[in-house]
Amino acid sequence: MASRGAVDLVDYFIRKSTRDMSSQMKQLDLESMKVTAKIRKACEIRLKMTQPFIRKWPEAVALLLLPQNLPTTLSNLHELVDEMWYLAGDRSVDVLRRQFFPDISLKPELYLDELL
Repeated sequence: MASRGAVDLVDYFIRKSTRDMSSQMKQLDLESMKVTAKIRKACEIRLKMTQPFIRKWPEAVALLLLPQNLPTTLSNLHELVDEMWYLAGDRSVDVLRRQFFPDISLKPELYLDELL
């Protein structure tokens, strides 16, 4: 498999961050939280993982949005959203709900430097 350079590094970071977010969420008392609070907390945890790279993150996002990288980017986004909903207790296959959530979860990453 050919290396894609910086894209592979960003891809690895995103996949690892999703796993780490999941691990951190599982340590919380999820039973006592409402679905909205669980989703919010998952987003907060995930965004804080990106904070150390705040100055370079716009470049990483630009790489991810190149046409040749979109399949990987969309796959990672689907995995993140699916994991967040699963952790929130949603076991449905409501495609419509999960289809619109990436828009909600991606916008903070696009404006991360303004948020943190």
